[in-house]
Amino acid sequence: SDRLLAFSATRLLTDPARAMLADVRVGSEPVGVALAGNGRLVVVADSNRFGATAAHAAITILSARAALAGRRAIVVTVRAGLFPREVAVGRGGVAFVTNFASDQLEAINLAGLRWRAEPLR
Repeated sequence: SDRLLAFSATRLLTDPARAMLADVRVGSEPVGVALAGNGRLVVVADSNRFGATAAHAAITILSARAALAGRRAIVVTVRAGLFPREVAVGRGGVAFVTNFASDQLEAINLAGLRWRAEPLR
């Protein structure tokens, strides 16, 4: 669905019909996800692993707070190498992304992001 979904674990057990907390459209075929900034940011690896036409491999970074409030959540979308797959966030706010098909390790300085109301593309 090219979407990042957030669920309440408690509601999945007690009230499944109301368990979904957020639904954000991200890039093509997202596979890797990591939290950053003490849970304020979500980093998503949009793999485009099936080569969708008019799509590209990217890293989508979103505001968790905005997503949970139902507001526009995407902070920035950054082009990536081929098939970004795994995401890890290190000390100092750097996201490390493995680009599986291009044999690269990509680093993104999350502290250097410029926050805007509209997504940067």
